[in-house]
Amino acid sequence: MSIKKTLIKNSSYNLISYAYLAVASLISIPIILNSLGGELYGSYILFNGIVLVAATFDLGLSQATIRWLSLPKINQATRVNTWKTSLFFFYILAALLSFTTFILLRFFLIELPAFTPINPDQYLLATVIASGIVLINHLNIAFLTIPQAHQRFDIYNTRTIIVGTANTLITAWLSTKTDNIAVLLGLQLIFHLSAFITLLGYSRHQLEANPLIPKLHKQLSKELLEFGGKNFVTNIANQIRVQFSSFILGGLIGPVAVTAFSIPQNLIIKAAGAISQVTLAFFPLSTSLTSPERFPKLKRLIIQLQLIIFLLGIIQVFVVYQYGYQILTLWLNNPEVVIQAYPVLKILSWFFLLTILTPIPTAVFESLNKPQIPAITASLNTIFTIGLIYMLTSRYNQVDPSLMPAYANLISSLILVPALLIALAKSLSGYEKTIQSTKTQYNTKL
Repeated sequence: MSIKKTLIKNSSYNLISYAYLAVASLISIPIILNSLGGELYGSYILFNGIVLVAATFDLGLSQATIRWLSLPKINQATRVNTWKTSLFFFYILAALLSFTTFILLRFFLIELPAFTPINPDQYLLATVIASGIVLINHLNIAFLTIPQAHQRFDIYNTRTIIVGTANTLITAWLSTKTDNIAVLLGLQLIFHLSAFITLLGYSRHQLEANPLIPKLHKQLSKELLEFGGKNFVTNIANQIRVQFSSFILGGLIGPVAVTAFSIPQNLIIKAAGAISQVTLAFFPLSTSLTSPERFPKLKRLIIQLQLIIFLLGIIQVFVVYQYGYQILTLWLNNPEVVIQAYPVLKILSWFFLLTILTPIPTAVFESLNKPQIPAITASLNTIFTIGLIYMLTSRYNQVDPSLMPAYANLISSLILVPALLIALAKSLSGYEKTIQSTKTQYNTKL
């Protein structure tokens, strides 16, 4: 199968799954919002946000494992050893993160104004269940590396659909029956376990060994952690930047401000996630295209994808400005929230235009074994954004506070996204010169 056909096929699996979940989310959010009310919905968002933040703490092992398993000329024994080494670290991380989540929610975050609408008994139970979700979700992340490396995105998306359906449609239905956040989270935990069982069966077949037994290999540990550490910086910086806005609004203002910002932010994340689905398929493919004879194809593919993505971003800005208010009104059926959320959505539409240009370059840098470049960019972006949020919130306290994180994200991206694209162009040019130099040296020897 040709390179483009392979990318289209794998991206199609991801995009179909993602489109389904996007529609499910669009249906579910107004139902959950109106069932729980604005304040309790803000509390629910923060619980989910904690789970999402915890998921990023994988030390970059998932991406490192996928890259290693995707490299050409890797025998089955090396693949199994790589997996078992990776699993060893995932077990430790899952236990630590689950415990940390419980401690943070139980003893520290409980004081946030955004959690005051929750009954204390329900809060304790929700804390225990959220910790369990963090544990199982982290194991799922580990087991997802196998179908991703084998480019079996049909299997990969099975987990996405199982968990995603629970988090959207089924949670929306249950929210009409109860406003107990612990019950909603408990339902989601059951589906996380179901996804784990599904992935376990597939992994056992692919590895031809017990996938639950870890084994530490020192050399593989060093290589996985070295690459993963740099990738981890990128992921955690991006996730902190995304979730920090909600937490600062929840801590300083209250749950209503969280709702006003999180709904348009959620829309932008969902839209940007569609681009990430292409990147999921692109990363293992681009890794296999870094050989000298196939690199020109990779370079052409990058340019074509970036042009298409930029055009989609322009269309998105037009749609938001022309029809955004009407869409929010029809979707949320909550005029008070729409009035607050629409100005945020307009600002974030420009942020979206910039941020969707970063996933493909990030994947390329990682394929070229240069994960430190997107890591530095993401870290600076997060630092700038957090600094700007504090500065804007304190200086312009008469302005709607939900607008401040939106402006902060946009300003920071205006500075750093062009810098990342320039670095990509230079890296591709340098890699091409290295290939040509190697060929010249080889021909001279002949």
